[in-house]
Amino acid sequence: MKVLLVHNQYRAGAPSGEDAAVRNEHQMLEKRGVQVFAFNRCNDDIDESSFSAKMTMAANTIWSQRSRSDLRKFLRQVRPDVVHVHNTFAMLSPSVYGACKAQGVPVVQTLHNFRFFCPAAMFLRDGKPCEECVDRTLL
Repeated sequence: MKVLLVHNQYRAGAPSGEDAAVRNEHQMLEKRGVQVFAFNRCNDDIDESSFSAKMTMAANTIWSQRSRSDLRKFLRQVRPDVVHVHNTFAMLSPSVYGACKAQGVPVVQTLHNFRFFCPAAMFLRDGKPCEECVDRTLL
């Protein structure tokens, strides 16, 4: 079996629980004889970008054609049985799901936070539970 792990690290210098979960999964699967591949981005790359590139990056958070194209190419090479997506923010974007669909590869998604539904990612506002984004759009 071949598994492709897709993950966008927030910062290399500030490892997160998400990063640890992805590393642990990778090791666990390999120990059990699964072929594991990784498709990663890191938000550190944003720091090295020009101002105009950072503005483009902000739009790419919603849909990154580059990430979609790069992942489609990688999917064609690796031909995984399943893709496990962990985090798409900020450089991968939801475009990775389109790439998987186009290649006919099933996707498993782990939600490590609520960023898909809440910009603050935690359903908290002023230290109290907040679920306004569940029933409304950001606009």
